Amino acid sequence: MDFFRQFLGLRYYFSPVPTPHFRFAVIFLILGGLLILSGIMLRIYRRKGIKDEILKKMLRHYPRFFEVFGGIMILLVLIRISGVPYLSMRLWWAIFGLLFIYFVVSRLIKFKAEYHSRLERLKQNERIGRFFKK
Repeated sequence: MDFFRQFLGLRYYFSPVPTPHFRFAVIFLILGGLLILSGIMLRIYRRKGIKDEILKKMLRHYPRFFEVFGGIMILLVLIRISGVPYLSMRLWWAIFGLLFIYFVVSRLIKFKAEYHSRLERLKQNERIGRFFKK
């Protein structure tokens, strides 16, 4: 019970220099590297592999999103390992995690709605275009 109680206290998040031993450093470095790598792979796949023009236009900003969040994650890990006061606070990890979850969920919802609306618009334009062909 005390383990979970420490997460609720503000002292846990606002400690200027948390304990220098960061157990999950390797895991977060690998995750940051995977985010950057997935951004690069998505950029290559978007240019060479996707034939759907709607999907190609909608995926334009996603590789940069992955690369930026991966770079921030690696930067936060390196700051935490080096023990820089006030920059290695757990508060930055909480803010980063909340922003990442917000962006992923909001982008997925927006992507789903926008893809279907663009697809319907394209089908409607094709139906209208049949009557105006010469």
